[in-house]
Amino acid sequence: MTEPRPPVTVRRIRPDDGPLFREVRLRALQTDPTAFGSSYEREADRPPESWDTWAATTSAGNDQAMFVAETHDQLVGLAGAFRIGDKPRSLHMIAMWIDPVFRGCGHGRTLTNSVISWAQQADADELGLWVVAGNDVARHLYESCGFVDTGRVQPLPSHPELEEHRLSLDLGPGQQAPLPSGYVELQPMAGTEFDAYLEWTIADHTAHLMQAFDLNRFEAELQAREAITHVLATSDPSGNHHFCSIRGGLADESVGWIWFGEEPVRGRAVATLFDIVVFERHRNQGLGTAAIDEVEEWARVRGLPAVHLAVFTHNEAARRLYERLGFTVTKELPGVIQMEKTVGPGDER
Repeated sequence: MTEPRPPVTVRRIRPDDGPLFREVRLRALQTDPTAFGSSYEREADRPPESWDTWAATTSAGNDQAMFVAETHDQLVGLAGAFRIGDKPRSLHMIAMWIDPVFRGCGHGRTLTNSVISWAQQADADELGLWVVAGNDVARHLYESCGFVDTGRVQPLPSHPELEEHRLSLDLGPGQQAPLPSGYVELQPMAGTEFDAYLEWTIADHTAHLMQAFDLNRFEAELQAREAITHVLATSDPSGNHHFCSIRGGLADESVGWIWFGEEPVRGRAVATLFDIVVFERHRNQGLGTAAIDEVEEWARVRGLPAVHLAVFTHNEAARRLYERLGFTVTKELPGVIQMEKTVGPGDER
């Protein structure tokens, strides 16, 4: 089992967050200099009091807001928005950034949806943003949250040789809330939850083996335990496997479990979805689809070309779901079908 990352919470910035705000903003500009319209050199020269003022003015009200992702009193992510002066019904989203260590766990989506939720209460009709051409991970995130391309293109102010595209989200009457029941976040399992999940997945795998290969319970459970133990024992201890609780829905509660990681398949590294379960009372709400979408985003961030999975041949409902999500069959084995979905460039297999 991999070492869990510290828990992250998202909140609106506080008036006394000026020094922390400065630190994370400058870190963002250093880490991803071509993702922003501003530059590290420009903002490093700001006097301390300007950061205090920025924090104070974005901590309340409906004209500008800044949200931060926080862990152990350290800010590891930012996103905000402000009202456009000559277009008071429009808001502009800025400063979106997640520390690389915390990427791929849904925190970018949480920050984006926090800005959207605030914008919907801020008496505005539209929320816009600029995304740099080629930043496909960010663009996919924004589009999955409802933003659409407006067709407007301009040079990136900090790097004029690059282009950025304007996306827009309609906030008018009747638009969908930013946190539908299909919204999820993946959080590392605690130790006791991992133990409960492990027993559940062994029992579930046992039942499928009995049906797929006509085994008795003793034989099937023995094979299930051996197979899962083998994968755990041979997984890369550096952090390639992730056991997560699926949290989501409008109540932001635990709705299921998911196990995914990076594994070699047919001579190249891909993301592998080993297991996913949505608890019965939370099914048919799009939560499983949203969790798989998070795995796809995780794969893109790591530069992996595809998401791979295996499904038992008799599990027709699961196969139909994966096909609907864009997975295709790559290999058929006795009792098992292997499927993949391309999520990144450079994969022609």
